[in-house]
Amino acid sequence: MSVANDEITAAKRSKIADAFETTRLHSMDQFRGFIIFSMFIVNTGVLRHWRMFHHDRWHAQFADMIMPGFIFAVGFSFRLSALKRYPKIGGPRMTLSYLRRSLILMLLVMFMEGFSGVGTWQELDQLPRRYTGPALAETAEQPQTEDANDALLPKHFVMHWYYWFLGVLRSQMCEVLGIIALTQLWVLPLILTSSRTRIIAMIIFALTHVVISYWFNWNFANGAPNAMDKFLNFKPDSTFDGGFFGNISWSVVMLAGSLAYDIVKSSATVWCSTRRLLTLGIVLMSAGYLVSIPSRLYDLDATTEEEQIKQAQHLAETPVLPPFAEGAGRPLRQWFPPLPVFQSDEGWKYTPNYWMPSKRIVTLPYTLFASGFCFALYGLFVLTVDGRGWQIGVLRTLGTNALIAYVIHYMVKSRVRDIMPQGAPDWFRYVQFAVFFAIIYLILRTLERRQIHVRL
Repeated sequence: MSVANDEITAAKRSKIADAFETTRLHSMDQFRGFIIFSMFIVNTGVLRHWRMFHHDRWHAQFADMIMPGFIFAVGFSFRLSALKRYPKIGGPRMTLSYLRRSLILMLLVMFMEGFSGVGTWQELDQLPRRYTGPALAETAEQPQTEDANDALLPKHFVMHWYYWFLGVLRSQMCEVLGIIALTQLWVLPLILTSSRTRIIAMIIFALTHVVISYWFNWNFANGAPNAMDKFLNFKPDSTFDGGFFGNISWSVVMLAGSLAYDIVKSSATVWCSTRRLLTLGIVLMSAGYLVSIPSRLYDLDATTEEEQIKQAQHLAETPVLPPFAEGAGRPLRQWFPPLPVFQSDEGWKYTPNYWMPSKRIVTLPYTLFASGFCFALYGLFVLTVDGRGWQIGVLRTLGTNALIAYVIHYMVKSRVRDIMPQGAPDWFRYVQFAVFFAIIYLILRTLERRQIHVRL
């Protein structure tokens, strides 16, 4: 039996090894470099007078496509590296290596964002500020006894650390590297499966996010009372970029990246890859737009301001389940919202809802549209880079050391901002960006010339 199992395992590894080729896909380096450069533009605000480079709370702008681009690229590389590692080291060791990578990324996020404290030693004798459970009533202003003063550890020492950990998962891990670390854990059991299995998983993840948003996650992400915080006895607090449960939606984007790798490697020609990527991208962007149509049911179209306030209060009671009764008698042209990248609040009054393409919640319309955008954009890079052989050296430098570029850009941006004069005219921000970018490029180009590439 053991010999038979070894033969099956060897055959499976051989099959996976045949699927992996060592030829480097320069299109992904260029794609990744473009995403990094776009992030620089958005995060420095050098083009802040253009709306497309602003993050929007409820609408999807170009700036809101950058994080999906990161995660899409990670999914692509995740599939590639897993196919390469599995035949060499086997499943258990490969799994441990990715668990270690997730842990390193989470620690890196915490060092970048800062470790939030648990309080003073004396405060650990009190219940955590984030705790909202029944024990609050039992500990109201109880005098500290002599035995408590002599205790080795404060009374609520362990509870404070527990709530500190919950706070880290809720807030600090919403940063892109934290999201990648946690999303990778969701995707890990699926990364070596067939395309069909991963597509089914994408559908399940997408629908699961809708269900839990109806159940508790909409209020959880917006800092309103909800079933999850009540279960954890945790004080409600808003999150961003989906919060902890947003990783379910981000898994769809990461799996989309893994499918992009399969498409490129299985296509006979570059044009075939491009056509399949562009087609899939257009289909998903169209699906994301169509799924966002129920958002028009939340329009505030009452005639007076007082009536609009009442209407908003009524619509806010059902942010996930669309109030279809609001659509009675609505003209057909009023059912269709603006395209995601062209949406704005100008002339559009609405109640926030799940059916808007929102990166803050990582809603279903946003997930579908962003995944399609990444497929289509990468398809253009496949055509121009792998097909035509066109490459931009700056994007190559950024793309081959994307992790270093991401980590150091926060520090460089902060230091450059500190030395630049305050209150300078608008044109001076281009000078500031040039200094910022020159420093980062010098560091990355030096690493590239020495063939130093930091990957986890």
